[in-house]
Amino acid sequence: MRKFFASVWGPAAFLCVFLSVSFAQQASGPDAKHLSPSQREFLEQRSVPGKGIPAGAYAKAVEQARAIRARELAAGTNTSLPAWSPAKPNANDDSANGNGITTGRVTAIAIDPTTSGASLTVYIGTGGGGVWKSTDSGTTWTPLTDTQANLTIGSLAIDPNNHSIIYAGTGELDFAADSYYGGGVLKSTNGGTTWSMVGQSTFGAVEGASFTYNGPARIGAIAVQPSVPSGTPVVLAGTAYGYQDSTHKSESGIWRSTDGGTTWNRVLPDSSTDIPYAFGTSIFWLNNTTAYAAIGNVYGYASVPGGVYKSTDSGATWTPVNGSTGHALPVGTDFGTIVMAPAVSTPGTIYLAAEEVSTGGGLQNLYKTTDGGTTWNPISTPLNAGGTTNDFCGSFCWHSMVIAVDPANANNVVVGGTNGDSLYTDTTGGTTGSSAWKSLNTGTAGFKIPPGIHAFAFIAAGGAFVGGDKGLWKTTTLSAAPPAAKNLNGPTWEELNDPNDPNYYGGYYDAYYTAYNGRRKKAVQAQEFPIGSGMYQVTPTTIKVINMRCQGTPAVFDPNASVAMFVACSPANGGPQVSLTGGDPGTWNPMTTGINLADNSAFYPPILFVPYPGLPTMLYGTTHIYQSTNATDPSAPTWEDLGSAAIAEFGGATTTLDTALAQNGGHQGTVRASTSAITSVTNDTLFAGSNDSSVNYSTNGGVNWAHIRSILPYRPVTRVMADPLDSTKVFAAYAGFSGFGDSVGHVFLCSITSNTCTDVSGNLPNAPVNDLAYDPDFPNTMFAATDVGVFTATTGGTAWSTSGTGLPNVVCKSFTVSEIDRTLQVNTHSRGVWTLNLPPLVLATMTNPAPGSKFSGASANFTWNAGQSATGYSLYVGSTAGAHDIAYVNAGTALTTPVSGLPTNGERLYVTLNTLIYGNWHANSYTYVASGTGAAATMTSPANGSTFSAASATFNWTAGAGITQYSLYIGTTSGAHDIAYINAGAAHTTTFNTLPTNGEKIYIALYSLNGNTWLANYYVYYAPGTGTAATMTSPAPGSTFTGSSATFSWGAGNGISEYSLYVGTTAGAHDIAYVDTGKATSTTVNTLPTNGSKVYVTLYSLNGKTWRKNSYTYTAK
Repeated sequence: MRKFFASVWGPAAFLCVFLSVSFAQQASGPDAKHLSPSQREFLEQRSVPGKGIPAGAYAKAVEQARAIRARELAAGTNTSLPAWSPAKPNANDDSANGNGITTGRVTAIAIDPTTSGASLTVYIGTGGGGVWKSTDSGTTWTPLTDTQANLTIGSLAIDPNNHSIIYAGTGELDFAADSYYGGGVLKSTNGGTTWSMVGQSTFGAVEGASFTYNGPARIGAIAVQPSVPSGTPVVLAGTAYGYQDSTHKSESGIWRSTDGGTTWNRVLPDSSTDIPYAFGTSIFWLNNTTAYAAIGNVYGYASVPGGVYKSTDSGATWTPVNGSTGHALPVGTDFGTIVMAPAVSTPGTIYLAAEEVSTGGGLQNLYKTTDGGTTWNPISTPLNAGGTTNDFCGSFCWHSMVIAVDPANANNVVVGGTNGDSLYTDTTGGTTGSSAWKSLNTGTAGFKIPPGIHAFAFIAAGGAFVGGDKGLWKTTTLSAAPPAAKNLNGPTWEELNDPNDPNYYGGYYDAYYTAYNGRRKKAVQAQEFPIGSGMYQVTPTTIKVINMRCQGTPAVFDPNASVAMFVACSPANGGPQVSLTGGDPGTWNPMTTGINLADNSAFYPPILFVPYPGLPTMLYGTTHIYQSTNATDPSAPTWEDLGSAAIAEFGGATTTLDTALAQNGGHQGTVRASTSAITSVTNDTLFAGSNDSSVNYSTNGGVNWAHIRSILPYRPVTRVMADPLDSTKVFAAYAGFSGFGDSVGHVFLCSITSNTCTDVSGNLPNAPVNDLAYDPDFPNTMFAATDVGVFTATTGGTAWSTSGTGLPNVVCKSFTVSEIDRTLQVNTHSRGVWTLNLPPLVLATMTNPAPGSKFSGASANFTWNAGQSATGYSLYVGSTAGAHDIAYVNAGTALTTPVSGLPTNGERLYVTLNTLIYGNWHANSYTYVASGTGAAATMTSPANGSTFSAASATFNWTAGAGITQYSLYIGTTSGAHDIAYINAGAAHTTTFNTLPTNGEKIYIALYSLNGNTWLANYYVYYAPGTGTAATMTSPAPGSTFTGSSATFSWGAGNGISEYSLYVGTTAGAHDIAYVDTGKATSTTVNTLPTNGSKVYVTLYSLNGKTWRKNSYTYTAK
C-alpha cells in the first residue's frame, strides 16, 4: 500500500502556479517485489540513493524540531502562536461503494481484560496517528501520544500483570512503503496518561541500504510475559530492519528485554547470526515460561530461517517447531509472512496463516496444531483457494492477513484480509471444509467493512473489534452469523468512524491533493488506499467519493469555469481525465489525444491549469511536457508535446527537452511552471525539478531549457516554488535525510540569472521537506511541510520557526492556502487535514473624518493609520460601494489626502481606502453623508389618483437628487404597508402583481434614502373592480327601538375604507342624525324619536371613489 502527495494551489494575487513531477528510480531485486510504483516513489523520497537512511536520522530530526521550540520559549520569541485545529469532516463517506464512513489505518487493538460492558477500555494503534484510548467500549476516543517522537504504531500490548502498563511498538510491519519506520517502544505506566520512549538506541538508530525496509525498526509484534507476581516481566518484540551492508548483520527478528524495555537483546535469530530479512512477524506467550514466535521470509531468501519457534525459558533461547514429516509446515523460500493465534481455552492449539511468495503475495494456506507445534496440519480456507491470490487476503497477504481465535472457544477462528468479503469465521476449527466458513461482512448493516483488515479482537458476550486500512468497527452480535451456510445474514457492525469528532483516530488517512475552486472553496481531496482509491468531494460535513479511477491523483480546477475539473492519472492508468460537471461519478472522460501513453512517468504526474488571459493553458508532465490550450473543449481536447524543441543544457550540451528531463537512466520528469503577475503574458517562466537533484528552467514557455546544479544535494526534488517576490528565482525543496557525506540542507533558493543556488535551510530539521508554500498576502513568509512538522520562515528561509501549536507530531505531506479565509491547511499522513489561521492583514484604517459622519462642505481632508508592511495607499470616492466616480486619489505613501468636488446634496457617499502590501491591494470600506439635503423621488406612473387596471402595476419614479436607495410602501391606510413592502434598491421602477381588485382606496408611500435620512412622497390610487357595501347587524332591521338611544353595528364589507350613517323621518333623509364614522363599524345615536313613528336608516360605505349604500327601516319606541 502506498499513499503519496503533491500540492495544488489556487490562484493568488500573483499567479505563482506550479507543476511538479518527481523522477522515481526503479528499485530492483527481491526487495522491490512488493512495491507498487506509488510505494517505490514514496520510499525513494526518504532514502539516500544506494545508502538508505542515515543512522538515527529521524529521531534526531524530531529532537531538532523540539529544540527550535525550546529555543524560542527560552528567548521569549514567538511565544504567542495560533493553534492548529483539525479540519472537519475527519472521515470519508464511501457509502456509494458500500463502505460507509471510512478513515485511517488501525494497525493494532488491545483490550483491558479488567474492564467490561459499557466501561470496556480499548486501546488502538494507528498507522501514523498514534495510540488512542476509549473507556466507553469504543463510543468516544482520546489521542494519547500526539506529542511523542513517533506516532506510527505497529503493535500494542497490555502488561497482564499490571494493566496500567502499556507497550506500543512503533513502526508499521505491514510491508507497505507508507509503513513508516519507528523509533523504539512507547511505554506508559499509568494507562496512557504519560509516555516515554524506551529502546530507542536499539530500534531507532540502525542504518539500512535496501529500498524496502531501511532506517529504524518496524515493531510489528510485542508481547509481555504473564504470571509474574513480582519483579519485571520479560517483553518480546518482533521487528523488521533494513539490511545495512555486507559487513553488518541484520537486526531483524525477535528481541527480548528483561528490564521493562530499557535494554534489548536479539534472541532470534541469535545475536551471532548474520541473516538479512528474518522478520519477526508474530509473537505470543503460552504461559509464564513458554512463548511462540514466527519468522517471516517475506522476500523469499534461502538464508532466512523462516517458520515457527518455541521458547521454554521465557524467551532466552528458541527451537523450531515446524512439525514433523507428513505433518510439517512447508517452510522455506516460499513461506513468506506468518501470523499466528493461540486458542487460549485450549493450550497447545495454535492457528497459523502464511503468505506464499511465489504467487506474488497470495495465501499459502491455513494451518493448525493441537500439540504446541509438534505436528501441523492444513485446514480449510474461506474461499478454498489456498496457493493462489484468490483467497481471503487476495494478493496482499504480506500486507493484510489476520487470524484470531475466540478465547472462549478453540474452534471459533476468524481470518481477515483484502479479498471477497475480507472477514470470515469457522466455528468448527477449520476441519469440516470450506463450506463451514461463513462471511462476517455481508453488508447487511448497510455497509461492508472495507478490505484491508489489520487487527481483530474478541470481546465478551460474542462481540469483536476490527481494525483495518479504513478505520475501526465493532459488533456485539458476532455469534449471530448462521452456523451452517455462507454469505447469509451476519453480525451487525457499528462504525466507530465519526466524521465530526475532532478527537478521531487517524482522520481520513492521507490527504494529498486539495484543489481549491477559486481562492476559497475547498472542492476535492485525493487519497490512495491499498484497495480502491480515488477522488473525494469535500463539503462542510462530508467527504464523498467522486472518482475511483486513479490512486491519489492530483486535481485542478479551471478557475474560469468552476465546474471543469481535471485529474492527472499517470499514462499507465489511462492518462489525464476531465469532468465538465464538477467530478460527478460517470462524468469523467479521458483527455489523452497527443499524449504518448507509453511514457515513463511519476506515479502521481503533475497537472496544472494556467489561466493565461485569452488562452487558458493546461500542462501535464511525464518524461515529456505536454501543453493543452483547449482542455475544456467537450468534443476533442488535445495536447502538444513541448519536448520536440532543442534546448541548451546548463553544461552547454544541446539535447531535447525529453532527454533533459529523462537524463540519468530515463527518470520521470516533473515540471512546475510560474508566470509573473497575473496581468502579464510576456514572462512565461517554467521551473522543473527531478530526482537527480537538478532544477531546470525555461524562460520561453518550454521551448528552450537549462539546468542549475550549484551545490544541490543528490536527492529528489519534491517541490519547486517560484519566488513570489522575484520571478527570476525559485525555491526548491528536497527529500531524504542529509548524511553519508551529504551535508547540505533541504530548501534552496536558485537564480536563473546567476545559475546558482543558495542553501536557505538554516536551522530547519534534517528531515524530508515534502512541500513549500508562501503566504499570498505576505509573500516574504514561507512554510515548509516536513516529516517532523510545519515550519515558518520570514527571512527567505535562512531562519525557521515553529508554525502554530497543537499539531500532532505527524508527517506533513502538502499544503493548501486560502487567501480569502487567511488559512493554511496541512495535509498529513494518518491524521487528516489540519488548519492554521494565518495572522490577519493589518490594513490602513480611516481616522478622519469619522466613518459614518456627514461632510461639512464640498471638500474633506482624509487621514488614516498606516497598514502593516504597506508601501502605498489610494482612495476611491463613489456614489456606490467600491466605485470612484466622484474621486480617485493615489496617495503614494502619504497617510492623508484632501478631496474636493464632493456632492452637497446630502447623498450617501462610499469611500474605499486601499492599502498596497507586497504588490497586492487590500481595501477597507466606509460610508459618509454629503453636506446639504437632496430631493425625494416623485412618482411618474401610474398617475396619482388613478385607478389600476388590473392586479398588477408597474411603478416608475424619478431619481430625485442625492438618493441612493428607494423603497415602496403599499397599504390600505396612509403610510401603511399591509399590502406590500418593496425594497427597490437603486432601481427606479418596480412591479407588484397582487394588488387588491375590490375597488378600494390604496395608499402608496415612495421613500428615498438621502444620506442617512429617508425622504417620502405619498400617493393615493384605487384598486380595480367593485367592493361590497357594509350590512347592518344590530339593531336587527325592522325592529323597534327601546328608547331614544341606539347603537348601530355593521359588517366591514369588502374594499371599504370609510362609513357614514343617515337617520331620517323619510327614506334617504338625515334630519334626525348624520354620523361620519370613518373606519369604525359601530356608532351610537342619542336623538331618536319616541313617538312610535317609522325611522329610516341609510348605511353608506366608501368603496374607492364611490359611496355604496344599504337602507333599513325601524320603529321608534
